[in-house]
Amino acid sequence: MRSWEKGGALRRAVLREAGGLYLMQGLGNLLGVATIALLARRLGPEAYGTLAFAQGLLNYMAYLVNYGLDLSASREASRRKGAGELSALVAEVLLRPARAGAPAGSGRSEPGRRLGYRSPG
Repeated sequence: MRSWEKGGALRRAVLREAGGLYLMQGLGNLLGVATIALLARRLGPEAYGTLAFAQGLLNYMAYLVNYGLDLSASREASRRKGAGELSALVAEVLLRPARAGAPAGSGRSEPGRRLGYRSPG
């Protein structure tokens, strides 16, 4: 048996799964474009512009609040073992944005340091 034939079943399974993922991604993109067209037509230019501005502002604010927590928390979750340690990590990540606004000198001015986050600059 040749080496490329050994992985034939695996290759077919990977191609089938990848094809399904590409199909779902494409359908999701088409649905998004259709939704934008429908909203723009129903709301009109002024209301749709207001909606688009509000969505953009909220996305920007969510980006600022997140500041890489999803990446650092994923890395830290892979290192921790057991449900107790993971639940402590979840609580820490969920409370971190609230603690980020704590006054300087309160011991909570750098909430990301425990997960290895270093602020730029």
